[in-house]
Amino acid sequence: MRGTYIGQNRVLVEPTWGGRLIVPADDYSIGFDLITAGEIEPALTRFLQRTVRPGQTAVDVGANLGYHTILLGTLVGPQGRVFAYEPNPHLLPFLRANVASNYL
Repeated sequence: MRGTYIGQNRVLVEPTWGGRLIVPADDYSIGFDLITAGEIEPALTRFLQRTVRPGQTAVDVGANLGYHTILLGTLVGPQGRVFAYEPNPHLLPFLRANVASNYL
């Protein structure tokens, strides 16, 4: 298990590549895989790790909770930029919290 319940229906997850994510405890779409395995879409995660370089600009459309946003942010570093778009107002607070808790 890679997650710890922190109250108010939230789980703090440590992804396999580092960082931290706050996930709704009742999210059965991606939350379960994040909590148990520490990652989602492993093939895409590995591709991004091999391809994205410091200083680049990336866009995450449909950012959801920010899994790829945070990964991209760590990969592009302080000289790069990541633009994240999430239209679901329920997920936006989680995305913002995850960006902030990773100092991105």
